[in-house]
Formats: sequence, structure tokens, C-alpha cells
Amino acid sequence: PNASLTRVYKKVPHPERTMATLPFQLDPGPLPQAASTGWTPLRIGLLLAWVAALVALLAVGLGGWSLLDLSERRFRFVSAVTHELRTPLTTLRLYLDMLLSDMIKEPEKRQSYLETVSGETERLHRLVTNVLAFSRLEKQTPRIVKREVPADELIRGVQSTWEERATEAGKTFVVDTQLPPLQKVETDAELTRQILDNLIDNACKYSAEAEDPCLTLRSWADSTQIVFEVEDCGPGIPANLRRTIFRAFRRGEHSEVLSGVGLGLALAERWARLLGGSLTLQSGRDQKGACFRLRLPLQ
Repeated sequence: PNASLTRVYKKVPHPERTMATLPFQLDPGPLPQAASTGWTPLRIGLLLAWVAALVALLAVGLGGWSLLDLSERRFRFVSAVTHELRTPLTTLRLYLDMLLSDMIKEPEKRQSYLETVSGETERLHRLVTNVLAFSRLEKQTPRIVKREVPADELIRGVQSTWEERATEAGKTFVVDTQLPPLQKVETDAELTRQILDNLIDNACKYSAEAEDPCLTLRSWADSTQIVFEVEDCGPGIPANLRRTIFRAFRRGEHSEVLSGVGLGLALAERWARLLGGSLTLQSGRDQKGACFRLRLPLQ
């Protein structure tokens, strides 16, 4: 609005404003101040919209990845359960058919077959128990019955169960307790034993090839908690699996040659939390083997 034509002399300061033929140039007058480039409401709104869109895309991507991962793990779980059920059932049927048809005459061989049948039955029982327990945990929280239990009673029960089994698995089961003679703990005894059973069963399986056959159950207490440790001298757990070892359907290295479906540690860790405690993975002595530590409150 303040523009005007001014005469041009020899020196042309702004040739882009000068007319082509007449000696005049356009003087636009005082130029308006440049508009502010700060954070206007429009720009803030656009930024928030882009951030919301990116968050939504990230959430959809993570959700899709989680669903795919869960679907893959459940597929592996179904395949593993099918295989694990078929193997003992086939063995049971074969051995029982031979025993019932009186094909085995030698008493020593019959005894060996009966021990095999007993072992496969126990294996089948553990598998079905773990699958049913995991199914109940997924649907609802199990009912916990806590009572004061003598700690040495718990340890004796575990020792009587696993001494012979560990020997059959080529292991030396050692119990190292530093608990006072009358130490008691308020817990669900059956659930605590199941946790220790799962830990010892895993230790027997995954350290089967270890040079040192020692398998140790330790226990001690302080003013607030009681601690149980199950340690083996096997290959241990690689660093890349330590963060996921307690997830359902996750299994250690070389698990394809071992029985199980990857529920033992997941169940043990959830049961420990239900009891008000925790289950953690520690490094074994001399950085060898695996050591699982179960902490339970005394009251």
C-alpha cells in the first residue's frame, strides 16, 4: 500500500525493480515484519497428530508382533505336547503288551520293563500336571492354602522324592541346609514342593552330560525370608536366554533332544509370586552351571 515509483539515475540499486524502458523503479516502501516462525497452535496440533499416529502405528506393530510370537510359541507348545504324549504312551503300550502276553520270561528283564513303565508313567504324570496347572493359571488364580510348615519337613520330602530319581539320572543329590532345627515357614507346602520338583527335574535334564554329577539343594534363612537354591554343574544358561527363561513355552539350548514343553520354569516363577516370594536365576559357583534361587517370606 505504500509503494511508489521513483526516478532512476545512473546507479541502479535494485535492477529487479526497474522498468525495462522508462527510467523508473518500484519502491515498495517499508516492508512488513516477517511472520513469527514459533510454535503456533496449528503447528502444535499437527505435531501432536503426527506423534499420535506414530504411537498408534508402533502399538499396532508391537501388538501384531506379540500375537505372532504367541501364536508361534503356542504352535510349538501343541507340537511338543503331542510329541511328549505320544512317546510315553507308545512305550507304555509296547511294554505292557509284551508283559501281558507273557513274552518276557526272565525275571530281571521283566523287572527292567516294569521300571521303564513306571518311569514313563511318572513322566506322563508330570507333563499332564504341568499342562493342567498352566491352564488353571491362565484362567484364574489358584487357591493358596498357607500354614506354618517345618522347613526340615519340606526338605526331607524333596530329598526322599529325588534321591533315587537323581541316582537313576546319573546325578549325586546333595542337601546342604543351614536352617535352625525348628525353623518354620508360612507357605503352601504342596506348591513349594512343586516349585522345587520342577527346578530339580530341569537340573537333572539339562546337566545330564556334565562331568560333575553333583546336584545341590541348599537352604538358609535370615530375619525375614527363607531361601532355597537348586544348583547343577551343567553348561548353564547363555546370556541371550536369561531374560526370557521364565516365559512360558521357552526352553534352553539343545532342548530338541530333551523331554518337556517349556512350562516348568514358567510355572515355578508364577507359583513363587503367588506365595509372596520370588524365583531368580543366579550364576553357579565358578561361573559354571545354573543356580535357581527361591525366596519365600517367613510370615
